[in-house]
Parts: sequence; C-alpha cells; structure tokens
Amino acid sequence: MIRTILISLIFLLVSQLTFGQITKDFEFLTHNNRVSRIGATHIIDEGVLFVSHNGDAPMTTVGIAKPDHTLEILFESGFSSTSNKVMTSDSTFKFFIQNLFDYDIGVPGFHEVNYENGEITIESILTWESGNTENHPYVSSVVNDSMGNYYILDYNGFKFINEDLDVIDFELGENYFGVYKSVNDDIYLRGARTISYFNGNSASVIASETKPIIDILSFSNLNVVLVEGQLNFYNVDFSQKIDSIT
Repeated sequence: MIRTILISLIFLLVSQLTFGQITKDFEFLTHNNRVSRIGATHIIDEGVLFVSHNGDAPMTTVGIAKPDHTLEILFESGFSSTSNKVMTSDSTFKFFIQNLFDYDIGVPGFHEVNYENGEITIESILTWESGNTENHPYVSSVVNDSMGNYYILDYNGFKFINEDLDVIDFELGENYFGVYKSVNDDIYLRGARTISYFNGNSASVIASETKPIIDILSFSNLNVVLVEGQLNFYNVDFSQKIDSIT
C-alpha cells in the first residue's frame, strides 16, 4: 500500500510541474517493450528525461519524452539495471544507472547521465563498453562528490573511485545496502535499520529505524525514508525526524 501511495505522489508532482508544458493526454512511456518500469526522471526544457527498465531488449533505455508526443532515444543497453537521480545544492542533477546484469551474472561498472546548459552527456564508467577488462567492480549503488570522485557499493563493500578511476576499498567492516548524497553534498550509507554519515574516513550512525529500511529519497530540504509500511520524513542532515505516514 505504501508503495502505491509513494508512486501516486511522485506522478502527482510530475503532473503539477509539467502543467502548461505537457498536455493531459501526454504519453509517458514508449510501446517499444512489452513490459517497462520507469526509473529516474527529471523535467528539462525539452520534456521529460527518463530511464526505462524493460522486460525485453533493449533492457535499459534513456530518452526524452517531448511535449509534442515524440520520443528521442539517447541510449540503449542490453543489460538490465536500476537507476537513481542525485540532486545538488545548485539544483543541478544527474542520473546513475547501476546494478548492471546480464541474465545470470553481474556486469561491472555504471553509466552516468549528465544534463548541463541544455546538453545531455552519457558516460560509461568502468564498464565493458569503456574497456574495463578486469571485471570490477559490480556497482549496486553509486553517488558522486563535487570533485568528480565516486562512492560505490559492490559485492565486497564500500569503495571510492578517484578521477583516475582507481578503485579504493574503505574497509569499514559493516554491511551497507545503499549510498546516498544529500543536496548539501554529504555522503550517507544505509544499513538494514540505520543511516550513517560518512566523513571521508569512517561512518557513524546518525539515525535508526525499528523496521528495515527499503530506500531513501532526498529532496531540497528533507529526506524521505521508506521503511516497511511507513514513510518517515527527516530534515536534510537526518538530525531530526519531522513526520511519519503509515
């Protein structure tokens, strides 16, 4: 039930933001695949920039759904994936496409979708397509910092990728299931029932939940923590729980 409410809220926000730009009968997804699930989305001047995760080939698509009912496909991949949007304090954004999977094996690397000054670029980081022949790392979650570095989770833990694409293991000794960045560019890690702040060297728990945490969504002045059967609202640095919806 809580997932249905959350999805409804997201699409309500999209419809409000696009009023006057996109008509009521605007078609959001293509018919190129029998089954598709929408991933990261953002309203841009050209329309709706989106990632589509599909049930048949191509397994992942990046495109723009335009107000005139046309679609521009920017990127396709034969690998299944997940995606997330990362916002920054200057209201810019980027998509990360991770959890690359080829039928029965994990695929290394991730894709980064950037939008700046009306230009869209898509980079492949440590993927087979980019020439990664060492088969590392399999990225399940990724964010970036303002210096062009990446923080990732893979099968072996929490790691750092510098500008030279060297992969460095932080060896925190804990199991984490997601890495997130607030609009203040702070890095957080999601445990089974905890949220930890990463200071560049170590992680410390700053918030706890009694139920397992499913996901975290970051907005301009708050964070929404989705737990089993409940939405919890925190301020931007997780120091205060503002409200809950069950």
